[in-house]
Amino acid sequence: MRIALHPYRAAGTVLVLCCLVGWLPPSVALAAGQPAGSTPASVLAIPTTTPQSQSASCCNVFSSPLEALVLSATGQPVGGVSVTFTLPSSGASGTFESNGQTEEVDTTESNGIATSSAIYTNGTTGTFTATASAPGVAAPANFSLDNTTGTPDTLTASLSTTPQSAEVGTTFSTPLQAVLTDPNGVGVSGVPVTFTTYTGLESGLSGSATATFAGGATSETVDTNANGVATAPTLTANSATGPFVVTAAANGAYQPAVFDLTNLSGPAGRVLAIPTTTPQSQSASCCNVFSSPLEALVLSATGQPVGGVSVTFTLPSSGASGTFESNGQTEEVDTTESNGIATSSAIYTNGTTGTFTATASAPGVAAPANFSLDNTTGTPDTLTASLSTTPQSAEVGTTFSTPLQAVLTDPNGVGVSGVPVTFTTYTGLESGLSGSATATFAGGATSETVDTNANGVATAPTLTANSATGPFVVTAAANGAYQPAVFDLTNSPPPPPPVGYLVLTSNGGVHNFHAPWHGSDAGKLPSGITAIGLAVDPATGGYWILKSNGGVDNFDAPWYGSIAGASGARTIVASGSGYLVLTSNGGVHNFHAPWHGSDAGKLAAGVTAIGLAVDPATGGYWILKSNGGVDNFDAPWYGSIAGASGSEAIATVPPPS
Repeated sequence: MRIALHPYRAAGTVLVLCCLVGWLPPSVALAAGQPAGSTPASVLAIPTTTPQSQSASCCNVFSSPLEALVLSATGQPVGGVSVTFTLPSSGASGTFESNGQTEEVDTTESNGIATSSAIYTNGTTGTFTATASAPGVAAPANFSLDNTTGTPDTLTASLSTTPQSAEVGTTFSTPLQAVLTDPNGVGVSGVPVTFTTYTGLESGLSGSATATFAGGATSETVDTNANGVATAPTLTANSATGPFVVTAAANGAYQPAVFDLTNLSGPAGRVLAIPTTTPQSQSASCCNVFSSPLEALVLSATGQPVGGVSVTFTLPSSGASGTFESNGQTEEVDTTESNGIATSSAIYTNGTTGTFTATASAPGVAAPANFSLDNTTGTPDTLTASLSTTPQSAEVGTTFSTPLQAVLTDPNGVGVSGVPVTFTTYTGLESGLSGSATATFAGGATSETVDTNANGVATAPTLTANSATGPFVVTAAANGAYQPAVFDLTNSPPPPPPVGYLVLTSNGGVHNFHAPWHGSDAGKLPSGITAIGLAVDPATGGYWILKSNGGVDNFDAPWYGSIAGASGARTIVASGSGYLVLTSNGGVHNFHAPWHGSDAGKLAAGVTAIGLAVDPATGGYWILKSNGGVDNFDAPWYGSIAGASGSEAIATVPPPS
């Protein structure tokens, strides 16, 4: 995979662009060399400052955080990717404001961008490298940062104020205190200290637990007193449970102070039905939709709304009942918002008249909330999904090939024309599955209404898959039909890029077959020198050519050295982030690659080393000898054809993908 300071393109891969906040390239391109899919294929650092680096005096904050943009193979932003930002663990370095550590994991938003918190320099001067990496990417991106001179103070969290816990919706009992001291350990007075709250997810943990100051503020600044102590205003836990972090930062201090806090759920709470009509019940004629969805309010034992709670809405499985629009079933799970309220999708009555009870329940709550619903008289039509349009799948970022069709028929099976049918898309999570896969109509619309034709068929507009992979549901609903039609759709990852091969000729020519070409030595070799080996760099897609004199030429791959002038060069193979060169006497020469031993000086008379293969599991390797024998070096030995004539080459067979 290539790491460069400029964009480039090759089809069929996934790109991660890591940059400093404030700038994105005018055109974002894709990088070659890895199979495509939901896993990023490369990380590029694109600084936004001039020169392409940042500097800050010791014990202050860098002007810009780090930012990463993740794109799919089709150029769509990919949300939900974990990007790890890492600073050196010793020497000139810094710490992230969110957790006071040298490593922070941030997740890309729906726009594909992950952003680190602010970076504070430590007390050591010098230039250092920060990296950004994503799962499945071999080479991280690098950022050049520089700590200039300065004399650090020290800001620490008072141990009497951390760790702490409080029930959701209540205040933390002990105000947070940060102590600022100079290099001699004397408190520094009159210095502004900024306390900042983070959610659990922003703190490198998980969940949305956090706390706020008065008025919902997430940041407050107070000055240190005569003893160097800054005391934060009162903090109130939000409605989500779990751990999170608050930091205190001051210019001149080499890193922020970190406070570990936890929001507790407290005793089991309650689930309340929130009727949206008067009286506290609803009715609808058979085969139509109720005017209002169901709403449930989840409260803690102390009466505070609790967010992030899964609420299960349930309708009767037989008799007078209905189905939820999101999945066409009698049960649906929805999550409470920060206000403690969970809302169901629309409810369609079935073909049976009568009054029935819907319930809303939550884990740990003994009594569910009840809703009174009534199916009045009516004659149902039937709305079904055309089997030729479901199930379907499409690659992320592409359109579904067959427009969805719903068929509306009366009780006699005759198509009903001129009836509006509403097609609505849901994410996988909203469909009772998982993930954020979904699709949209033109302009990003999640709902479109079309009339049935003379045969009772309603045809939806074109649907385009979003950037997330996985299953999801689209429903079609019409007044007069006893339940919506449900379409099962899936967003699939793009296929891996085609894999071809390269052929090297002795004059240094490289011939490519369904594989990228980066150049060759054709017409460039001195008299008497031939090309004898070829190895591909998995990081860049470029390659190295080994010459008969032991020299190595590189083509869009880094050059790490050679054995030019040494006799007996035999073959070259890629290993680690570099390459190995085998000589006929059994010697193995490593260039930016791990060395595990060799056969140099150990071969029997008349026997030469003719082949080398690297074990992808251990990084060790096998040497093939001219008599068919195989010697292993930190790789398992499985046998050989020792004594058989005609040995020519050895190759590693990777497991099937």
